[in-house]
Amino acid sequence: ALVLGIEGADVVVDDDGSGSVPVITGDMREHLSRHCRVYADILFRWGLLQARGQVLKFVAGAADRGHVGVSFATLCHSCRRVLRGPRCRSCKRFGFNCSLCHLPVRGLSNFCVSCGHGGHMDHIRAWFERNTVCPAGCGCHCLEMAPFGTA
Repeated sequence: ALVLGIEGADVVVDDDGSGSVPVITGDMREHLSRHCRVYADILFRWGLLQARGQVLKFVAGAADRGHVGVSFATLCHSCRRVLRGPRCRSCKRFGFNCSLCHLPVRGLSNFCVSCGHGGHMDHIRAWFERNTVCPAGCGCHCLEMAPFGTA
């Protein structure tokens, strides 16, 4: 393989000249990662969560940095243990019920970072189109706690 230098990046070329693959190193990698994180934030604001996940999978150093910032844990509604999916590994019940329909939440959900109440994404969105307080009746003004004006 032949290695060619191109303004801070290396290009690896197979002996037969085919399959050139750019290899980004050093400062360029961190610079590209910053751009990817900004783009991922834009995708989040637009509600394109799957596309955001695809972009973040390839951000350099995300796994190396470890956890930075706030973390959240959902507790099982029945046994109060930390959930690692929609069903509790301890009691085998669905761990998170919607505050509006009271059915288990298995897919996309929204919740308040202040009071912790929430539910199915469509139910919560519809609720906050007409109301300003938490649907669980705790009196929390969830929209005031949301980072981008959404519940």
